[in-house]
Amino acid sequence: MYAPYGAGILIGPKGFFDAVGPYQIGGGNLSYITPDWRIKKLDHVQVHDPGTPNAAGVIAIAAAMNELDKIGMDNVAEYEHGLMKLACDGLSGIGSVVLYPHDMSGSILPFDIRDIPHKLVARVLTSEYGISVRSGSFCAYRLVNRLKGIPPEQEIDLEHQIDNGFTSAIPGMVRASVSLFNRVEDIRRLVGAVGDVAEKGLGHFTGRYRMDYKTGEWYLMAR
Repeated sequence: MYAPYGAGILIGPKGFFDAVGPYQIGGGNLSYITPDWRIKKLDHVQVHDPGTPNAAGVIAIAAAMNELDKIGMDNVAEYEHGLMKLACDGLSGIGSVVLYPHDMSGSILPFDIRDIPHKLVARVLTSEYGISVRSGSFCAYRLVNRLKGIPPEQEIDLEHQIDNGFTSAIPGMVRASVSLFNRVEDIRRLVGAVGDVAEKGLGHFTGRYRMDYKTGEWYLMAR
C-alpha cells in the first residue's frame, strides 16, 4: 500500500474473527480471567488489535489509499503489467534464464540463472548493481519445489539435511517485483544486470564471494 510504519489491514466477517478469538492476549483486549482460566473478552474492535494503537500507521495507510484512489487501481495495474511485459520479454531473451510466472497478470517475477545459485545471483545484483531482489522459497516451499520439478528422492535427502541443521540445499529462486514507483529504466537495468551476471558465469564470482555451507547464503569477501 506504499505506506510506512508497518500498518496493515485484515478484512473479513466480524463474526468469524469473534469466533476465532484474538491472535494475541493482553494489551487491552483481555477483560478478565476466571479461576478456571477461561478468558473473558469484550465485544469491541480492540479485541483484535491489542496494545498501543498504531496511530501513525493508520494515518499513513489512509493517505496511501487516498492517493491510490486518485490514481485509479486500473491505471496502476495497467502500468505494472506494462513493466512486467517489458521485464519478461527482456529476461526471456537471455538463454540461461528460467522464468517461472504462469502469466503476467501480477507484479512478482520469479526467475533463475542456470548453474548459478539463486542466493548468489541475488547477492550480486544487490552488491554490484544496486538492484534489490529477494531469493529463497518465500515461505512457499511446496509451490517452489513443484515449479522447479524437485523429485521425491531429492525431497527425502533434503529432509535429512534440514534435520541436521543444513538449509543450503532448499530449492529457491530469485524474485524481482515491479511497482508503481518503478520506471522503464529500472526494468532495463534489471535485464541488463541479469544478462551480465549470466554471461560472466559462476566462476567469475566464486573468487570474490564466499558461501556459508550451512545456510547457502553468499557474502562478498573483504578486499
